[in-house]
Amino acid sequence: MEQIQNFNNDTVIRNISFDQSEILHNIMNLYNDGKPFECDITASELKFYQKSKQNKYDIPIPKILMDVYPQREDIIKITPFHKLPLEDNSISSIVVDLPFVISPKTSKSKREGKKDTNLIANRFSSFYPADEMFENIYWWIKECYRVVKEDGIVVWKFQSTISGGRQCWSVPFSFMVADRIGFYIEDEFILEAKARIVANSHFKNGQKHARKYTSTFWVFKKDERLAKNNSLFKWLKQCEEQDLEGKIWIEPKEAKRLEREEEIKHQRGRKSYRLEQFSKTGEFIKEWNSPDDVVNKLGISKASLSQCVNGKIKTSGGFIWKKAIR
Repeated sequence: MEQIQNFNNDTVIRNISFDQSEILHNIMNLYNDGKPFECDITASELKFYQKSKQNKYDIPIPKILMDVYPQREDIIKITPFHKLPLEDNSISSIVVDLPFVISPKTSKSKREGKKDTNLIANRFSSFYPADEMFENIYWWIKECYRVVKEDGIVVWKFQSTISGGRQCWSVPFSFMVADRIGFYIEDEFILEAKARIVANSHFKNGQKHARKYTSTFWVFKKDERLAKNNSLFKWLKQCEEQDLEGKIWIEPKEAKRLEREEEIKHQRGRKSYRLEQFSKTGEFIKEWNSPDDVVNKLGISKASLSQCVNGKIKTSGGFIWKKAIR
């Protein structure tokens, strides 16, 4: 008999962690059948896969390694805005960790290798201007969709940033791109940091924005059916097309009952017809919208009115009744 696992706050997989190896380990178990990831297109120095004091888990190195700036001989060089050297629908799982820094690659501090300035940009690669970052996000998510198999996943890590004093919301933008392209957004994991690099040059006029101490791991799944049924853009369009003022939601069973009642009412309405009223001598008096109107206004029996219209009796309520010709 299969043993039922006892889930609690100590055993359940959570979507937050201070350890990115724990997040990758959990994604492998939840969404990749416990198997190693097949491909990493931002392999860099393979820090995702190194056992260290910071990494709780030893994540297996993917068999396919790529990068725009390869740091090892076994890493395949790729070029921005060029297709990956992979066939369509050929990869089961891909890991992507693009740079999040927006800084000129030819800035003085980077050219001269100054250690005390541009700390983050010197440690990581960068984009410049911000347009380059957003275009790269779109391009690589689109490429991942092309090469990943149906039911395959993309693990997409990103951190929103600030450039020129303005927020660059690259994390939600990544979500929007994936949803628009056709991925199902399977899950979200948040990597928290106890400390971050703080560049004093950013605070010379005081702090304007909260320093970001989190990164996000999205799990995008290539599942056409789920993506179609759960697209946020689809729901947004539905909301925009509705008049939501005063709308009240009701239980599904009650909704079905009301729908059935409306259907019956509609069917009865189709059986209705207009009536012409004549005197006993055949003089036209009035046209009525329906038999119900006659019954309600003149108090004539509906059965009697029906018999008269159908020729079974000559008059009803002292009048001759005929169906109006539309």
